[in-house]
Amino acid sequence: MRVILASIISFSLATTAVGFSRSYDGVWWHSVDRDTRIGWLAGYIDCETRHGNKALLGVSWYNLELDVSRFYETDPNRTHFGIVDVLQKITASRASVAKTSSHGELSGGFDGEYWRQTPEQRQGFVKGYLGCYTNLKGKKASFSKPASWYVAEMSKWYGIKDDDIDPKRADVAIDTVLFRFKDWPKSSKGIRNSEARPEKRSQISQ
Repeated sequence: MRVILASIISFSLATTAVGFSRSYDGVWWHSVDRDTRIGWLAGYIDCETRHGNKALLGVSWYNLELDVSRFYETDPNRTHFGIVDVLQKITASRASVAKTSSHGELSGGFDGEYWRQTPEQRQGFVKGYLGCYTNLKGKKASFSKPASWYVAEMSKWYGIKDDDIDPKRADVAIDTVLFRFKDWPKSSKGIRNSEARPEKRSQISQ
């Protein structure tokens, strides 16, 4: 009984910490502001395109936010649909997906400069990226901390101060920095190694 209870608590904490993609539905969508939605979509797109989803290449996350909002607003009964399911429906009909305009770059341009310029989208980005990653088959890393923790640590790593960034780290991809703060196994002394070097991009994309 204790083993079962411990497993349930462990699963609950992991779900609460970063949220699996299935927990992001119309209710969540309407509970957050537009910047958080846009950040979520940007993070989700970054993860998906890095792991082989070509349908989202070149998609504007700003315009996609309008498409998803329109989907939920058209019928209040659709709030139970997960955002991932909505995106699949939208991308299945490429005509409804607007290509990148003056708002947003092509997916893959998510680096320190993007992080610096969009402070209001950072938590959404982390949640969207991990909402995708935690459901990938064969994923090798785990992330058990709240999105706010990753945002704070990543901003420190980038050297974000007000509107400034460490110029030597400005071109480092966000996903590379995020994986720097993944859950690390404890050493033989019981100390978690959180200071390891960031993995190479090629390693992360596998």
